[in-house]
Amino acid sequence: MKIALAIILLFLIKAPLAVGADFELLMDCGTNRVFVGEKIVCQFIITGDTDIVEVEVIKFPEFRGFWSENLSLRQGPIALGGIPTGTLLKKQAVVGSYSIHRMVDKNHGEIIPMKISLRPRDRSNLFSPSLGNPIILESRSLPLSMIPLPPVPHDLKNLPFIGAVGEFSFTQKEVSLEYRLDEPVELKISLEGKGNFTEINTLPLLQPEDSEVTSQRTFMQSIGNGTAKTFEFSILLKSPPAETHRLGQFLFFNPSKKIFQTIALPTIRFFKANPKSQGDSISFQLPEPETQWSFSKSYLNSLVFWLVQLVGLGFCSFYTLRFRKHEKEQREKDSLAFKRQQIWRDALAAQRSGDPTKFIQLATLAFTQLLKEKGRPLNMRFSNYPTRRQLVASVKQSLTPEQQSSIEALFSAYDQIYSPEKPADLHTLIDSLGTHLDKIQ
Repeated sequence: MKIALAIILLFLIKAPLAVGADFELLMDCGTNRVFVGEKIVCQFIITGDTDIVEVEVIKFPEFRGFWSENLSLRQGPIALGGIPTGTLLKKQAVVGSYSIHRMVDKNHGEIIPMKISLRPRDRSNLFSPSLGNPIILESRSLPLSMIPLPPVPHDLKNLPFIGAVGEFSFTQKEVSLEYRLDEPVELKISLEGKGNFTEINTLPLLQPEDSEVTSQRTFMQSIGNGTAKTFEFSILLKSPPAETHRLGQFLFFNPSKKIFQTIALPTIRFFKANPKSQGDSISFQLPEPETQWSFSKSYLNSLVFWLVQLVGLGFCSFYTLRFRKHEKEQREKDSLAFKRQQIWRDALAAQRSGDPTKFIQLATLAFTQLLKEKGRPLNMRFSNYPTRRQLVASVKQSLTPEQQSSIEALFSAYDQIYSPEKPADLHTLIDSLGTHLDKIQ
């Protein structure tokens, strides 16, 4: 019974950090009724009762049939703020914000929800590990009702409507242009305001008589709380225009007032440019030279080229010979003969320093190795650890009786060193080798 009560108490203590918190992902556009082409901002908001959540976007929202612009997006640890709702304290945070408007030339639109993965975090530590399994949320919202634009009023039907929805104005009322006949002149007009600028790709201009628009380009930029779009027209005048020319009216729908409105396009004031002088109108083009020169030189005839080749060959030869010499010296140092000679030199040094024991040991080691080397070319077969008698017998045919006697005397002296009855004075043992020592050396 006590164990059950302890488990229940532990569960109640941990309950505030459990993943059972109520979370929602809402899409709030500020309204559920909007005109086609009207620009609105939709926010994706998390609501819940935890201070901090870990957010990861699984699927971004899709706005089919809409122009959309991503204004902000948040992922990772996000702190929720409190909003009083009655007796509860709901908390929320914006994870995404989009500016959208329904395309005027589309018959229908569809918003595909956003999907996120959410994990609550410890409210006291922003960098603590997430708690529990992830919660998958899909955004929900009230249906967004699209209101079709009303028909253009009868008194404005003579004006072209290009689908502009919003509130607009032109930055200039009058434009001065200096022109020459049959030469293009540039006309710039800037439209400002709030609206569906992405769908306004041209302006309905009333062109001067006997003129032609040869090219057009646009560029858009943000200004303050709105947008500015500049239209550049290249106009070719074929006959003198009137001194002033009105470009007409710009028709748009104002969704806040729910009516069609017009604003006047800028008026053009033309100024005729001074005629070009005769010298300016005549241009000469210098003829291309008929003779061709070449400053390239064959490298085969260059002394510098061959000097470089010789120097490079010399360096390569020098380093090759040096490498081979070093390799030969290394092979000699690694050979058995070199090591045997080094042992013999150490034996002679021990003799000169008056150490007979070390001399006999090193001399025996050197001659043992020498007999092994001589036995290999004769294909002598013996075990991995042959006795000295086997070594002497293996090369007996290549030794004179005097040499064989001297080597056996050395080996006998080596055994006497380790004999229990070894001589008290090892120098006497060296002297007993007599003439054998000269032959050994």
